Amino acid sequence: MVVVSEELLRNLGLTLVGVFGVTLVLIGDLQVSIWVFSCILFTLIGIAGSMRFAGLTIELMSSVLLILSVGLAVDYSTHIAHKFLVTHGDSKDDRVRITLAEIGPPVFNGGFTTMMAFVFCLWSENYLFQITLKVIYGLYHGLVYLPVMLSWFGPQPYVDSLHSTKNSPAQSGLDPGLGEAPEKPDAGKTNPSSLKVTAVLEFYQLKVV
Repeated sequence: MVVVSEELLRNLGLTLVGVFGVTLVLIGDLQVSIWVFSCILFTLIGIAGSMRFAGLTIELMSSVLLILSVGLAVDYSTHIAHKFLVTHGDSKDDRVRITLAEIGPPVFNGGFTTMMAFVFCLWSENYLFQITLKVIYGLYHGLVYLPVMLSWFGPQPYVDSLHSTKNSPAQSGLDPGLGEAPEKPDAGKTNPSSLKVTAVLEFYQLKVV
């Protein structure tokens, strides 16, 4: 029992460090990565507390499922965080609404289908309870807790390179006429000077002949 508990704590610590590092690299924002990490951590705390009140003990199988819950928990919150960072809006609340409207249903469907994948564990007395807790806590922190935190403390969205180039001070400070192509003369109008030049050339050609 003591050995399993020590191994569980060590493996959970290594898993959390690895997940935080990968999340930081892929999302590219330290503040949002910390909020995603808090979702994972709170999910683990909720599962562990519920297991304690349900009378489940720390043994080999429950330890494995608890470690695997880190991978399930990071899925829900990471999608929400990434969509928030790439969404532009007038305020953080507007960006959160757009994020939940566009990516919220797929995230919820993903959690629901995950629970349906374990429908054959209905005859299990202990582990179905733990798997269900993973999805419920993960969806709660991904769809409720994280959007609230992002609406309060979320960073600015990613800078659109094309949009920023068009609206940059260097571009706006240039002469507006420099970026515009010269207008082509109207084909229906005839320049008198060009008629004179053409007549002179035709005259000299006749002289040569």
